[in-house]
Amino acid sequence: MRRQSRPAPVVGLLDRRTADHPVTWVVGAPDTGALEHAVRIRARDLRDAQRQSARVRAGSSAPPLVLLDIDVLVDISADAARGHLPDSSDIADDPPISSTSYVGTVTGLCGLIRDLHVLGIADGVLLIPLRPDPTVDLVRSSLPLFFTPS
Repeated sequence: MRRQSRPAPVVGLLDRRTADHPVTWVVGAPDTGALEHAVRIRARDLRDAQRQSARVRAGSSAPPLVLLDIDVLVDISADAARGHLPDSSDIADDPPISSTSYVGTVTGLCGLIRDLHVLGIADGVLLIPLRPDPTVDLVRSSLPLFFTPS
């Protein structure tokens, strides 16, 4: 049985302090209709994300767009990214960090997003930077390059 081809994942970037709106679409902004019915999930881990996604899609003739929240911190190397990890006193006033998080390089983040998409866990992700610099600039400038059709 041949698996149906899926369009590229959508990737949005959220401000950590206002993690609901507005979303800056970095890759593949969804159409308004799909966005109105989108389901946003926050998961403890990827297994939990898979269960939540399956539950959302179950029994639906037109499955909604499923977007997974991921807290992210990226830099030019994984070591550099880990060096930017906030300590607990720096994030005391921020919204809590979800368990689904990624700290590393843009290349690794793209691999995670692709895997989530290909496996059908999520149609896209909403990235919530743990630190604005250098994450926001790297995501905005680099991520679209990984998801453009060749």
